[in-house]
Amino acid sequence: MVYEKKPFYTSKTAIYDWLYSMYGQRYCKHLLTKQYKKKKRTGKKKKRSMIPSRISIHKRGKLGYQDYEGDTIVSKQNNVAIVTIYGPLSMYLDARKIYNLRPVTTTKVFRSMNKKIKIKSLTLDNGQENKKHQEIGVDTYFCDTYSSWQKPGVENANKLIRRYIPKGSDISKYSHQYISWIVHKYNNQPRKKLCWMTPNEFMRKKRLFKKKKPPKCFMQ
Repeated sequence: MVYEKKPFYTSKTAIYDWLYSMYGQRYCKHLLTKQYKKKKRTGKKKKRSMIPSRISIHKRGKLGYQDYEGDTIVSKQNNVAIVTIYGPLSMYLDARKIYNLRPVTTTKVFRSMNKKIKIKSLTLDNGQENKKHQEIGVDTYFCDTYSSWQKPGVENANKLIRRYIPKGSDISKYSHQYISWIVHKYNNQPRKKLCWMTPNEFMRKKRLFKKKKPPKCFMQ
């Protein structure tokens, strides 16, 4: 009689617990974050004022090709930041540099992104830069407080951007052209999830661009 070996499963938490232990330290250098230990949550949480007409992510429903996640990558040195959106199903990324985190500024960028691609909804966090979400012109949903993991696609895309703009960098020193090049490189890489199409090819196939061609890269 032949006994079939059952596959062994373990949780992500168990893997990271092992990596951060004395046994797994030597492998931490291969992590995207280059992190050798768990982050400690210190300090008191800041109170946030209410976002008007906020709709919970739990009312969002099933995701479609025109549903996106939005976020901001901030700079420690100043208020310069990068606004990002990511399509969980299309794997399409867009990112724009902004010079302040005022709600009117982020809203303007989201509206600009919506002019180039078909966006039905945006899932955001509870940052005050999203207070004017009703002016974006699409349905907006919000994660639970301190639960950015509820929009994992854009969080992971931000980590990939951090390969080119390391954490702690002064974002003001990176040009719009350079950020456009990062986006272009990402959207033209074949993805297994998309049957080895690039996000740009997938977007064209599904007619998700408002124009016939994808947005141009400033650095070809």
